[in-house]
Amino acid sequence: MNFQNMTQKSAEAIRAGQNIAAEHANQDMREEHLLLALLSADGGLIPSLLDKMGVATAALRSSIEDEINKLPKVSGVTNDRIYLSGDLDRAITAAENEAKKMKDSYVSVEHLMLGLFAHPNAAVKKLFDEYDVKKNAFLEALRTVRGARGVQSDNPEDTYDAL
Repeated sequence: MNFQNMTQKSAEAIRAGQNIAAEHANQDMREEHLLLALLSADGGLIPSLLDKMGVATAALRSSIEDEINKLPKVSGVTNDRIYLSGDLDRAITAAENEAKKMKDSYVSVEHLMLGLFAHPNAAVKKLFDEYDVKKNAFLEALRTVRGARGVQSDNPEDTYDAL
């Protein structure tokens, strides 16, 4: 994972996911942590897109928190001792590949979300099914906001159409 290839919002989401894992005394950052971070971003693109799709975002966020509360806890966890789970590592690699496929220079939050669609772990897949979060609907909502513009800076959200 290369933070230099990430937008400011993507790097913030990953750091927020690490913080969530540390707060819950989880020794590894999992997809649930990243998804919660993406959904909790104030004025973030991902909650706006999910709202546009008709997803009950607040309820989804609550369900993700429930899943995180079920994860094993370890004492003495700090941010510098948290590692990425294998599933999350695969999802981030898929996000990097999505950015390349879309001819984007940076990995943005929408790429992270697409990475989660590409390699959801069991808990995330269950939540996506339960809340009807579908990749095609996500891509359609993204298209209406992003248009034909690519991610060519580390702060692309400023160039997207108003949600």
